[in-house]
Amino acid sequence: MSTISTWVDSWEAAMEGREAPSRQVSVMLCQCYNQLTNSD
Repeated sequence: MSTISTWVDSWEAAMEGREAPSRQVSVMLCQCYNQLTNSD
């Protein structure tokens, strides 16, 4: 749970600052998906 919260905070910060390129956002999404899959 804490990992997801951290990811969400990082994603929101990236969207607000627009410092992260679209590729990095996609990587973050993949990492979150992988973490959820591995948790199962």
